[in-house]
Amino acid sequence: MVGIASATIYSALEPIAEDTGLTLGDLNAGTGYMFLASGWGCLFWQPLALQYGGRPVYLLSILVTLAVQVWAPHTKNNGQWTANKVLQGFFGAPIESLCEISVTDVYVSGYNNIMTAC
Repeated sequence: MVGIASATIYSALEPIAEDTGLTLGDLNAGTGYMFLASGWGCLFWQPLALQYGGRPVYLLSILVTLAVQVWAPHTKNNGQWTANKVLQGFFGAPIESLCEISVTDVYVSGYNNIMTAC
């Protein structure tokens, strides 16, 4: 859910510009801020997930991203659009860095279960 909302935004910028009155430059800048916040957000979420576990981080990410996506169609000026995209990027960042750790955790726990069964 989080990845689709971030990756498909470029295909809908023209209709968004028509509905909101924002320029394509403003929309592109907000989207750029989203990816910047996503990159910096990884530096926050990764250690948090390693300390407290991935599940609470994933759940918080999904819930806040859902709220941000409900807010997105109601943005009417550049400040709201930029704030929306920054929040979307920051709270969507776990999908960029935690998936690899989760796959490793599943593999290691499965391997350990197989080894203890033998």
